[in-house]
Amino acid sequence: MYPKFELVSAEEGKDWQVRAVTVELPEVKLGDYKAALIGEARAEKIWTPEKGSAKAAQKEKELTQEEKEAKVIDTLLEKIEINVPKMLVEEEINSRLSSLLERLEKLGLSLESYLASINKTGDSLRSEYRDGAERSIKLDIILSEVAQKEKVEVTDEEMQAFISVASSDKDAIKRLTHNSQEAATVRALLKKRKVLEHLVSLLT
Repeated sequence: MYPKFELVSAEEGKDWQVRAVTVELPEVKLGDYKAALIGEARAEKIWTPEKGSAKAAQKEKELTQEEKEAKVIDTLLEKIEINVPKMLVEEEINSRLSSLLERLEKLGLSLESYLASINKTGDSLRSEYRDGAERSIKLDIILSEVAQKEKVEVTDEEMQAFISVASSDKDAIKRLTHNSQEAATVRALLKKRKVLEHLVSLLT
């Protein structure tokens, strides 16, 4: 999260020196994203001889919800150009690597042995994570922009419904109810989910 504050100097008897690090989010030009999605949906439905019989082609093109979401995501990422700040990408990569190290530690594995087992180096793994990080951040920015444009909001009732269904852990429910930061994170995730569902509806 930004701004971030880094401790530069903490000498005894002197004032601490702190540096604030900020990142400016890129400008997003959504363009006519609805037309792009509708165009993709229509293109899928157009029958051509190489697709076989029209009836068979129609049956083959009945997409699952996950496939529809994947198509929406691919279309948004392809049609909307965003220059993602390098600092955000590096932070996301580091976060993913930290999660990987935690999982490996629980399994009693070292990073070196894991890399050897998948025939990768640290640099190649980081490069692989970079592609995923850029894609993930770009999608988050786009969905947030669409949510603002479409005035998508998450109601308190929707929050409560999610909390009651998603967690039977009383402590977790208490944190989500009283911790504003955790609640804001969940609300943001639900908002993006609502946006994605709305965009998927354009494919039908």
